[in-house]
Amino acid sequence: MAATGMSVAPIREAGDPGLYGTKAQSLAELSVAGFPVPEGFCIPADAYREHAERAGVASLVAILRGVPESAPAVTLTPILQRIRSSVIHTPLDAELVEEVRARFDEMGTGPVSVRSSVTAPDMVTGPLVGRHGTYFVPGFHEALHAITHCWTSLWGDLSWRDRETAGLADADVAVAVVLQHLVPAHSSGVVFTADPATGDRDRIVVESCYGLGEAIVAGKVKPDRFSLKRDGLTVTATDVQTKPVHLVIDESGRVVQRMVPPDQAAAASLTPYEVREVAALALNVESLTHGPACVEWARASGTTWLLQARPLIVGR
Repeated sequence: MAATGMSVAPIREAGDPGLYGTKAQSLAELSVAGFPVPEGFCIPADAYREHAERAGVASLVAILRGVPESAPAVTLTPILQRIRSSVIHTPLDAELVEEVRARFDEMGTGPVSVRSSVTAPDMVTGPLVGRHGTYFVPGFHEALHAITHCWTSLWGDLSWRDRETAGLADADVAVAVVLQHLVPAHSSGVVFTADPATGDRDRIVVESCYGLGEAIVAGKVKPDRFSLKRDGLTVTATDVQTKPVHLVIDESGRVVQRMVPPDQAAAASLTPYEVREVAALALNVESLTHGPACVEWARASGTTWLLQARPLIVGR
């Protein structure tokens, strides 16, 4: 990829957060350590920088930074919209498109997740977590559009305001993009290897729902919650919610919302064995996070896949 001077990298080789962002770094570490991580690759942040230069983003950001601090927040909205529009409507570098196509061909057919991976260290644990785009698409052409939308998520109204609050408005923050096979999850969620409210390391908390975990993120369902003792992984409490809908992959490879059969909606989305398996896997991740971890996971066909891992910040 001549425009950036570096190649798109397989997940396990995308461990440099300055090149591939903190999300890719986490996935690379998990993959190298032997954890089950969906196959995929990462587009380096320099591809965004090259694209942003051709899109004239720098001149628009200069206008953005020229707005007085006393101005109403709504004053920034049209400028941020112009930045996003310029990124979306600027054609992708032809060599980048060719390389992404080649990687897709290596991965085979099937839907993919397209996820932002930002280069600022604060993004992995700080107040900016969750502000940047994740998209589920059925194939190559839709993924190209999702790549530009990942880049534009850097310039969302909330993203920009949070960067200002965090003192990162003047930092060189860029967006790499992670593309992976989309796990056709029967259940998914997050596990905390300490109590997320108190930091109690004797308590592990597993949250889950049917289908893709985006249903929890989007507020479509409340997750089931299971508490375990760290010693022996004994389940000490189970709070099962009624989950009337779930997000699944349809025949065309698109993510759709479907009703959960009534006899399953009020049942636990994980068996006790699966709860313990998810918890045990997350405990092993602590060697990479150097302490309590927050781990995103998805189960399909008897395998628990890891989608993200980061240090647990208590109280978030």
